[in-house]
Amino acid sequence: MGLSFNKLGRPSSSISGLADKARRWEINRTELRAISSDNKLAKFGPMEIYVMETSPDCPSLLGRDILEKYDLKLVCDIKNKTLYLED
Repeated sequence: MGLSFNKLGRPSSSISGLADKARRWEINRTELRAISSDNKLAKFGPMEIYVMETSPDCPSLLGRDILEKYDLKLVCDIKNKTLYLED
């Protein structure tokens, strides 16, 4: 998602994974925006979101909480090497 973790301030907590811990930030009153395939702007929020620190081999994705809240599906098109949201 292109966030600068340095600009987020102090993390609110950390999450333990299989091999390590990841820092987590809580961001209040956030609006998520997406461009649809027909170039229309879709807005979600305002809402509270959690951002977790990622590494180059683990890209960031929207969490299941956001997908469930807005009844979205995360679709992976292996052939075309794309991920997209579907409602």
